[in-house]
Amino acid sequence: MTNTKLRVLCPHCSSVVFNNATPQIVERPTIRSILRSKHTTIEQEGTQQQTGELDTNDTDETLSIPVATEQYYSIRDPFDFDNVSVSKALPSNIKLLACADCDKGPLGYFDISAKEYLMLRTIPTPPSSKQH
Repeated sequence: MTNTKLRVLCPHCSSVVFNNATPQIVERPTIRSILRSKHTTIEQEGTQQQTGELDTNDTDETLSIPVATEQYYSIRDPFDFDNVSVSKALPSNIKLLACADCDKGPLGYFDISAKEYLMLRTIPTPPSSKQH
């Protein structure tokens, strides 16, 4: 395992939000799919009719929706961040991460049950040749 550093900037104000050893890359549900699951129970195996359409006659309003995923950096220690604020817990059992300077986000989320901070991999990192 390499001991290289990953430097991540806020996409809105360019503040450094992470500048530490490169964390493990993991695949997790998107923030949008987690927030949507608060209102809809998501099952792995759904109730689809023979035609392949969703069964909307379900009395418990359970729908089969594939959970969208994306890649995140998995960070276990909150002190590894340089400049991140954490929201209050949401009903979906996560806390959103935002830039502590400009309060914009989400930059990722904290999974309360897994005790794992997940920072989006799509946040820009500065080119190594242009660091100031």
